[in-house]
This record gives sequence, C-alpha cells and structure tokens, in this order.
Amino acid sequence: MTKFIVIASAKGGAGKTTTAINLAALFGAMGKNITLIDADLTAPNISAYLGLPDVPVTLHDVLRGKNRTSEAIYLHPSGFKIMPAGASMLNEDFKKPFSSVALDIVGKTELAIIDSSATLGRETLDALRSADETIVVANPEMPSVLDAKRTIEAAEDSGSIIPGIVVNRARNGKNEISISEIKSMLQKPVIGIIPEDKSMRLSLLMKQPIVHTHPNSPASKGFKELANMLK
Repeated sequence: MTKFIVIASAKGGAGKTTTAINLAALFGAMGKNITLIDADLTAPNISAYLGLPDVPVTLHDVLRGKNRTSEAIYLHPSGFKIMPAGASMLNEDFKKPFSSVALDIVGKTELAIIDSSATLGRETLDALRSADETIVVANPEMPSVLDAKRTIEAAEDSGSIIPGIVVNRARNGKNEISISEIKSMLQKPVIGIIPEDKSMRLSLLMKQPIVHTHPNSPASKGFKELANMLK
C-alpha cells in the first residue's frame, strides 16, 4: 500500500518545498521507493530546485487528460522519482482531479511526498483530501504560525492526520516565537526543527538537496532527525 504525505504551508517561503525535497532524498537513501509530486499547480518549484530539464509530460498534462500518470514520472539522479508540474494556467478546468492521479500510483510506490501550493485554494485542498498525513511547515514568526493554524484546520477538515509541525529557519533569536509557544498556539507537537543555514542557499544554487551537498550542515542534521522520526 502507498502512503501519501502532504507537505503544506498556507504561506509561501516557509520552506515546504525544501522540506519535501530533502525528505524524499533521505527516504530514498534509506531504500524506500519514493515518488515526489509537485502539486503546486500555479507556482511549481521542484523542477527548478533540482535542476530538472524540460520534460515532455508533466502533472498538468495528466490532469488535462492528455497523458497517463506513469508518463509524468521521472527518476532523479538522487534516487527518488519525481512527478513535476508544468506550465500553469490560472483557473484551469482540468479534466481529472488530483485524487485520480494519487489513485493511479497506489501500489506503485511505497511513499508519495506531495509538495502542495502555498495557498489554501482548490489545488491544496485536493492534495489534502488525498493525503494520509499532512506535515505543516512554519517559520517561528507570528504570521507564519497563524497561517500554520489555518493549514491545520484545512487538513483536519479534509480528513488528513497531522503528525506534527516542522519549524523551519529557526534562529533561537529574541524576536522569534519559541518552540513551546508554537506548540501551545497550534496544539500540535513540533516534530522537526530546521535551523537557519547559509548552506541552504548554496544547495539551491547547486540544484541538489542540502542533505547531499552539505550533509553535515545544521539544516541537514535537522532534516535527518525529522526523517528518522518519521520512518
């Protein structure tokens, strides 16, 4: 059986895409059969973050009914599979729902990690309804934590289980919300803390997961602890 995990945040820039990419890389290194799906249909980033060349078939083509789901899945050199999104069209009326794409890969991958849109619009809600679990990513700042609360509510309304919160870009500074405050405000456990790390920018320039380019960096250690907790 395939497990579906959505990485979600209602606010852009929280770090959901880097979280999704690095979890996929780490689970792949553990020997799991992983498929990373870019379900951000209006502003997809996974292909750019990983230097994926232009591909002939994307998730958009599948949702438009032009291609089969299997035709939009590619093997990345890191060892995991990717279903990239393509050129977006706002308010596009797709012929297939995202749930049908999820159903197509049941039994064909051990774990599907879904990078959702940085909104709580239709595309994110479709992904949440397909998820067994939703991991919510937030920064230790009030606007991000409030957005995380809205994301939690949407995920729970969709029937998805929330194992916890990943706090990204933590700096332990005086002007940020503490981990204990985040737990109290969101009423969820914090299952991962990813420190602010200058190596992240370098890994993006190298178009590789930071757990590969800088395996001993603070952020990589945070991602490894998160993956070990979730495995």
